[in-house]
Amino acid sequence: MTWQQNQPGYPSIFNPANCSLISQLLPPGPKKFLNDFLEGNAFRNPIAGAAQILQEKMGANLSQIEGLSELTSDLDGLNDALGGLNGELSAFITHTNRLSGISIDGDNGLLPRLDQIIGVMSTYNSIKDLLKDPEQLLEDNFSNAFSSLNPQIVGPFFDNFGQNMNNISAFLGEIEYQLNQGGATGLGEFVGELRQLTDNVNALSNNITTLINNDNAAFTLALAAVERYALGNSIISTALLDPCFGGQLMKNLILNPDFSKSMDEIATENGVKIEGSPVNLLDHIPSLK
Repeated sequence: MTWQQNQPGYPSIFNPANCSLISQLLPPGPKKFLNDFLEGNAFRNPIAGAAQILQEKMGANLSQIEGLSELTSDLDGLNDALGGLNGELSAFITHTNRLSGISIDGDNGLLPRLDQIIGVMSTYNSIKDLLKDPEQLLEDNFSNAFSSLNPQIVGPFFDNFGQNMNNISAFLGEIEYQLNQGGATGLGEFVGELRQLTDNVNALSNNITTLINNDNAAFTLALAAVERYALGNSIISTALLDPCFGGQLMKNLILNPDFSKSMDEIATENGVKIEGSPVNLLDHIPSLK
């Protein structure tokens, strides 16, 4: 038997027939957008297509190296570098999936989600604008946390990435050709080019790490600034609303003398009197003098 509401013979407590909540408060446009949004698939990772092509190029190069069984040991360095780069690119895709909203779990809660990043960076951007001189132009203090999605940054990097994959493919193709012609028994004539290509691949891995770290560092910096700004506002409001206790704590104990003086000036400008002056504990401990 299926147990459900509206069983005959029992009172119906929850009847929504004549009720209305807040659906009428949302205009049709946003309502449709949000309904569609809740179905999922609204976001896209703008670098995913290019990254997939690069992964395919790397896979082809790794397969080419595997096919050169006669020279596998000579190509170990390049093979290892490509394997490392493949792992870094996978990490980069995971990172940009989080930045673009494709992944909403924020790496199992260890890293901020898109909504958290947007909130912090928007607030930080507003704070920086609020505190700058009025004649100064608005600065971009928002996009630093999204550099890995920025075409002006990731575009040239991916182009260089692709060029290196093409160069490696051509290099391996030439070795295959020489082997097929019986003209190559080792990599003697290719040593310099092999070393350069391997160095280039390692540099690409380092660049990916730098891109990810810069995004995360920009968010961390902004979050710290937002938290300090909130604390600074809290200190001001506490001193003005509670000069007897909160104000004296700020002015006389925990703010350094310069900030204590500024706090006192702000209080005076607002018609508030904070008693006392900054305490130097050493003045009251003779045994430490």
